[in-house]
Amino acid sequence: KQWYQRRVRGKEKFGFNELIELLYCADRAVSLGAGRALTTFAYNNIPTQKDIVKGGDIQYEQFIRFLDSDDEHEQGNAAFQVIILARVMTGEDHVVIMARGIETLHALLHSES
Repeated sequence: KQWYQRRVRGKEKFGFNELIELLYCADRAVSLGAGRALTTFAYNNIPTQKDIVKGGDIQYEQFIRFLDSDDEHEQGNAAFQVIILARVMTGEDHVVIMARGIETLHALLHSES
């Protein structure tokens, strides 16, 4: 993971702003995929989280549609993403965002389906 991140940082044309823009895509799969990519970069990596913040605004509100979805796969993906990305999100306190993600994962783990 670190090796790929160093390579990406060396590319002049790569920016987190492109992934952040894709978060707001109307296509739910594209939006979740962009969140998954950002989460992968941000996981356990404070310098990259700072770079993500410089790339643009990630609004918590964008993830609510997935957290409230009837699709448990979307809920699970969004819950994990908000837990990891909470520190770089705007629109709500990061502790509240993390708590919502943890609550969602807890509910999914105790779900009958």
